[in-house]
Amino acid sequence: MRFDLTACPMEGTSGLYCNMTCPENCESGCDRYNRKCDFCKASWWGDNCTDTCGNCANSRCFQNNGACTDACEVGFWGDMCLDSCKHDGCLACERIDGECSVCLPNLWGFSCNITCSPACPPSDVDEEIYCNKLTGDCDLGTCALGFYGTDCTKECSPYCVSKVCDFEKGICSIGCLKGWKSDFCNQTCSQTCVQNECSR
Repeated sequence: MRFDLTACPMEGTSGLYCNMTCPENCESGCDRYNRKCDFCKASWWGDNCTDTCGNCANSRCFQNNGACTDACEVGFWGDMCLDSCKHDGCLACERIDGECSVCLPNLWGFSCNITCSPACPPSDVDEEIYCNKLTGDCDLGTCALGFYGTDCTKECSPYCVSKVCDFEKGICSIGCLKGWKSDFCNQTCSQTCVQNECSR
């Protein structure tokens, strides 16, 4: 008896007589004689697509070894994206070593373990505070009332009118309260000034 050695005519079938079905996680067909899948469906790998991919961003991994084809899902690293990021403050980490690449809101630093200044204004999108991972500088480039500096850790003079001062240098923007002078409103007027008022 002579058998046809080509693939089965109906997709998804296998076996000498094409009377067997391919493994359920095959994307399309499989080898007629050893039932090895041509391709696996998303989230599966292995000859017969019986092994689940790790935490792959697109649910796709290489069929031969299970390594994710692209990035990992947020919070994981490694070839198969099975390991959690090395530090609790990571939102995302480098796939090669698990070190933080992006911090959770309100955190910064190599290990994302330093808190952003509470004077950094929150984002309009999600009302979370964000600061630069490397420097701690506030992402929005402005500070809450009464503070200044790129990381919003310096306080404006309490004698600035309305506690408003320049973001970069801390110069009082509106003026000084009665009895105070200079750009920073940190010097007192002369005691002989009438009603304790003097030119800034």
